[in-house]
Amino acid sequence: MINTQELPKPTKEKVLTWEEIRKMRIQAFDTFFAAFKPALNAIYYPGSNKDFSPSKTKGFQGKRIIYVDMDTKAIQTLQRMGFDAYVSDAEAFDPGEVDLLLLFNFYADKPLEHVVKNGYVICNQHWQEQAFTKILKKNDFEFVGALVETNGIVRLDRENLQNYSLAPDRNKGKSANLFVFRKK
Repeated sequence: MINTQELPKPTKEKVLTWEEIRKMRIQAFDTFFAAFKPALNAIYYPGSNKDFSPSKTKGFQGKRIIYVDMDTKAIQTLQRMGFDAYVSDAEAFDPGEVDLLLLFNFYADKPLEHVVKNGYVICNQHWQEQAFTKILKKNDFEFVGALVETNGIVRLDRENLQNYSLAPDRNKGKSANLFVFRKK
């Protein structure tokens, strides 16, 4: 018979609020911009819902940021805030050429086609499996960095990239590491 007092107590990982995720993403985007100094004209965020963190990022200020989602209420909220936002299916929407693609809430191949040569894709750990199997193998991208959050601080890791291509940690979801890819 198992003594239940000897079993480890289950731990609950803190679930981040949207505001906490937004702040973390802004910090990650600022870190990305400072490290890569990308020439950005257009940033495409399909599946954005009501997340406007790119618009609050210093390095992205003055750039065209295109928000697309099927959620009419979320897009109307972004539109009322003055953002370039569209109700559409990201597989069908044509943003034109983009320098940065943000894939956080879903994975789809079609948006990748809009990324220009030397453009970037940032995706979260939730889509790690698709990132490493599809983005790298099918779309001529290279893995160039991981934006890693530890104790509320985001840093860029370019040294240990092999550590991030392992199986995803499904428990971390939206709040986990962000992966940076560059189109060759």
